Amino acid sequence: MQPVLEDQLLSIGRSQVSGTLGKFGRGVSWEQEKIDVGGSRWVSMYLPVWLYSYRQESSGLLHYIAVNGRTGETMGSVPVAQWKLLLAAFTVGTFLEGIAGAILVGVA
Repeated sequence: MQPVLEDQLLSIGRSQVSGTLGKFGRGVSWEQEKIDVGGSRWVSMYLPVWLYSYRQESSGLLHYIAVNGRTGETMGSVPVAQWKLLLAAFTVGTFLEGIAGAILVGVA
């Protein structure tokens, strides 16, 4: 699997770099490429794996999700709407503060 992984990583690297070379105009040439994969440990691999990607409209971020075709488990990045997260935190905080205040009034 190591040669296949390295080839795929080089391909990803090439595509990422190629998009930025146009900024320099002429005079840039591709002479050498190398990738070293270190610290990897393979535990298990479940197949089939379905890979999805989508772009979050509000931030323009690209998210990836992998779904295990056998168990349905998912793994990947999840978009977060910051305003919804803050609203939920304030709502829960206010609710808990109200309960704590009611308990303190009842004790006194």
